[in-house]
Amino acid sequence: MGLFRSIANALVKPLGYTVIKAANSTKTSRSTIYKHVSALNTALRKTLGHNARKGPFKGARIIDPETSPVSADYVSRVLGEYELEIQPAIIKGLNGNPDAVINIGTSDGYYLSCVRHLNSKLPLIGYEINQDAKAACRRLLGTASNITLKDAVDRSGLVEDLTAYPTSLVIMDIEGHETILKEVDPNIFSKATLIIELHEPLAPGITGQLAEHFANTHTIEVLEQFGRNPFKHDELSEFDSSEKFLLLCEFRGAHQSWMVATPNCPSQ
Repeated sequence: MGLFRSIANALVKPLGYTVIKAANSTKTSRSTIYKHVSALNTALRKTLGHNARKGPFKGARIIDPETSPVSADYVSRVLGEYELEIQPAIIKGLNGNPDAVINIGTSDGYYLSCVRHLNSKLPLIGYEINQDAKAACRRLLGTASNITLKDAVDRSGLVEDLTAYPTSLVIMDIEGHETILKEVDPNIFSKATLIIELHEPLAPGITGQLAEHFANTHTIEVLEQFGRNPFKHDELSEFDSSEKFLLLCEFRGAHQSWMVATPNCPSQ
């Protein structure tokens, strides 16, 4: 039995699961590990609470108190480790005094809630096609007048938003549908900062395509995912080393990258 499968079995056997090697696969079942990590996250909720404890969003409400069970990235969010790669870009974008934040793919509202914690008066616009996720976002954010939640994003919606709020900070994660940005004249975004989660397996070539699309209006930087150090968190001291790493795992594929597009002339 491989070392990873041995570790995985030690983790999941208390839950009644056993990890086996499929005849046509060399990989441990991600779904089995994910179930175990989700259970650990839910158990830690009683100890860690509903607000971020560390990182640039410290103090932000990151989960609705009525939500149960929590997702497998709950601990990562509470400890300030979630999508660590783009945190500096988000803070830099906010420090540039955008006239709105547009979150395309809000999921449960994590980023909008974090932004609101740092600037409660900033207009927030969220797009989410999944109605359950949109409802969770609404529960987390409430009904403040500066928050607008919409359904699926489209070209006309983007043009309308960027015309009203030209210096927006745009945070996008829509599972390959970032291709929609190619349908919009890049000059519409000429004063906006964009942080885009890229999904090459779902949209092959999208990194180069977007870099070319925004080449004349923005400076492009591509960020690659990197590892986490769970040993710096006292909150995880009770767990063995394998569980420590799994609690900060975001369950991504072999490669993950983000694009940060910074306007060349943000104030003109």
